[in-house]
Amino acid sequence: NAGAGAGNGNAAAADTAATATAASSSLGTLNVAYYCTGHGLGHATRSVEVCARLCERGHRVCVVMAGANDAAALFHGGVADPRLSFRRALLDTGAKQRDPFTVDGRASLEAYHALCVAQRARISEAEAEWLETENIGLVVTDVVPLICAIAADVGVPCVAVSNFGWDFV
Repeated sequence: NAGAGAGNGNAAAADTAATATAASSSLGTLNVAYYCTGHGLGHATRSVEVCARLCERGHRVCVVMAGANDAAALFHGGVADPRLSFRRALLDTGAKQRDPFTVDGRASLEAYHALCVAQRARISEAEAEWLETENIGLVVTDVVPLICAIAADVGVPCVAVSNFGWDFV
């Protein structure tokens, strides 16, 4: 799995689109699954730009809203392309916050464990089946950790898009 960190959506879009183009140069058009966490609107805002660039380059993109929040409305306003589709699949809990400025670390870990650890086998089986059924050639995620492992298990390349490193998390 490769990580593509960027400080803004346009740089991330260019890096990810370049990766998809390189991957598809011998394969043609890719079916891309773009997993977007539902924690905050920053992930979706950045993801709109990446998805727009992927569609512009001829790839089919299915945005998977992977958290409890639904930011799909941002995509509808930002990407008008028939190659863009959507689905929901709960694969991420995001950070739990006490208020707009304070992350509740314990509650975040408990929620993640209840979903992504306790239900990992069920979630992994369902997503692996979907990736194979839809003939997905590339997974991009901003940033849903569980899909990285699932993509690796089924042999689909995965790119993580973020505006920071995960070494301090």
